[in-house]
Amino acid sequence: MNRPYIITLLATMLVWTLASPAADLVPKPLLPVGKSRPSRSSVLLLGQPLSPAIVESVQTSMEDVTTLYRLDQKTETVEQLLGLIKSAEGKRMLARTWHVLVINLSADGDATTQIRTRLEKIDAHIIWREPGQKADAKSLEETLTQALLKNSTPWATLPKDEKRDPAQLLKQDGLLSNPASLPLVPSQTSMVFRAEEGQWQFNLHSYIAHHEGKFWATWSSGRVDEDSSNQFIRYATSKDGLKWSDSGVVAGDPDGEVGPLRWLASGLYVEDGKLYALGCLNEGSDKKGKIWAEAKLVRLQWTKDGWKDLGVFADNCMVYFPPMKVAGRDFFVWRDERAHFFTARSLPGKAQWEVKKHPNFPPDYRMSETSSYADADGTLHLIIRDQAKTRRLYHSLSFDNGDTWTLPVKTNYPDAVSKNMAGRLSNGLYYLINNPMETGRDPLSISVSRDGWTFGSPKNLRVGSPARRYPGGAKNDHSFQYSHAIEHDGKLWVIYATNKEDIEVSAFDIEALVKE
Repeated sequence: MNRPYIITLLATMLVWTLASPAADLVPKPLLPVGKSRPSRSSVLLLGQPLSPAIVESVQTSMEDVTTLYRLDQKTETVEQLLGLIKSAEGKRMLARTWHVLVINLSADGDATTQIRTRLEKIDAHIIWREPGQKADAKSLEETLTQALLKNSTPWATLPKDEKRDPAQLLKQDGLLSNPASLPLVPSQTSMVFRAEEGQWQFNLHSYIAHHEGKFWATWSSGRVDEDSSNQFIRYATSKDGLKWSDSGVVAGDPDGEVGPLRWLASGLYVEDGKLYALGCLNEGSDKKGKIWAEAKLVRLQWTKDGWKDLGVFADNCMVYFPPMKVAGRDFFVWRDERAHFFTARSLPGKAQWEVKKHPNFPPDYRMSETSSYADADGTLHLIIRDQAKTRRLYHSLSFDNGDTWTLPVKTNYPDAVSKNMAGRLSNGLYYLINNPMETGRDPLSISVSRDGWTFGSPKNLRVGSPARRYPGGAKNDHSFQYSHAIEHDGKLWVIYATNKEDIEVSAFDIEALVKE
């Protein structure tokens, strides 16, 4: 198993990074590895020289390869690798995603020495081969097999004739260089729920729907802090979307304010003439690394007698939008109780889900709240919040109804690290709502697209938020955030939280939104 010019590292977990192929030297092709494996793995290639030829060789000759990622600067690559290995020391937290690692270090140096030193500290998970050593293929077979079969996720590539770049989400760089100065779209704005002194001062995760001649809104509500153990789900209704009823309860705190259980509103939608609300019931974070311990997605239905609990819709699941129909099946982007990122589709005729780990490469970034839509060609788009705070949205696509996905790419679209909302209008245009000011969640802005790939004509929906009235954990001052939207009667109705205190709705004429 001799591979000239290559130092081979085989890990039982996955690393997702690839250095830039910026050299003229062409190393000999890598030998096929695990060619008969029924599932795929991922490969990290680092260092110089690493030409396009070897990258192509890996992609074409190694059927198990699912992920190649390229960085522009070698120094950045080294820093990321060191950070990755340092994070793994003692914790083993990244074990859920590592598979196979192939590293080319062309020369000795401080960086190479640091990497080798770090690797030696986690040798229980690494098989290290220096240049010139003879690797016994049989001794590696079991480890390699385990690596290739663990948490494997096939990935997709762009069609060969596709000229559009998923990273070019914003039509032109600089369009959002000064979001506060964008034109403000005229609107009708109403207060759905206003926080009061000594009452329920945290309100977020709002959703809107139209059913049986009325607008409906749901949201998470807590006394003071975000995701506290007293958090539950409220709702309100309005005949005209302007004057709202007093709030009621969709799902109350099941174990009292001192108990660990809490609700997080997760969606509101109409299907087959019925109104459904989604909520994630969980115990919050624990000392074992769980963000939403014992998370269960519960579906509730509005009936003449009020909200009826239909039971667990999906186990170990946190979602941020209602399900989307893809080829007749419910589709979700969800995260499990440890915040790992998945896509899921309902199984035909069964109350079960087909859940797939989305191809990604932590710890470079952490994919978080994600909106989705299908374009006119049937391509599925994910617009992803980057929790690692690159201040840019990420973009991933599927060309086969969600069977496989492209690796998420960092786009040129600025973001304040908040939930976004994207969708398609009845006139065929697409919209994207987010907070494009990198330093905060004000303004709340919108842009439009003709093909669903590239967005332009940005405008502000809300700008100049008031000061926060009440303190609270994880509450943002001067902010409009966590929007959800529906189209109704020629308007786009957008619901959002102001300072994580108040829930508001604004209605915009669609003609004004799409005007260039």
